[in-house]
Amino acid sequence: LGDIYGFTHTDIDVVPDAFFNNPSIATTSIDYAELNPSFVYRVGNGGGELNHVVQKNSGSSTDGGLTWTMNWNEPANMTIGGQVAVGADGQNIVWSPIGTAVHYSSTNGSTWSPSSGLPDEAAVASDRVNPDSFYGASGGSFYVSTDSGQNFSATVTGLPGTAQIKAV
Repeated sequence: LGDIYGFTHTDIDVVPDAFFNNPSIATTSIDYAELNPSFVYRVGNGGGELNHVVQKNSGSSTDGGLTWTMNWNEPANMTIGGQVAVGADGQNIVWSPIGTAVHYSSTNGSTWSPSSGLPDEAAVASDRVNPDSFYGASGGSFYVSTDSGQNFSATVTGLPGTAQIKAV
């Protein structure tokens, strides 16, 4: 969403009163917990400064996006946002940032650990019902994790290299 950082629609027939500016992230990906839709996580291109505070590249909301908390901890060596997937119950997050390995968190982003078995910068998605299942796609292969994004295994190969995924 670039320079406006985003907004929340509480009524789809009414333009929001204001855009939010904290954290000031040019959002590259956003996801919510299907079974707990008040939990939303977004990633993007922060790194700038707002009111003398250096902005990071991610943030979370526990009220459906009305207010946001900046995440001060990020995967090491990342450069910009990439893509994020939130587990169905909001307890686990998988983040595929640009510049480093795919990472997972079970602490709302306060700590991150590298995922195993999924190539760097892979596309990621979460299962919308099973909170422990996440999916990935990269280089013509489809990957599955059944342990909250800690480990991924290739299950299908030979897909188009530009395949995108969306769990429904």
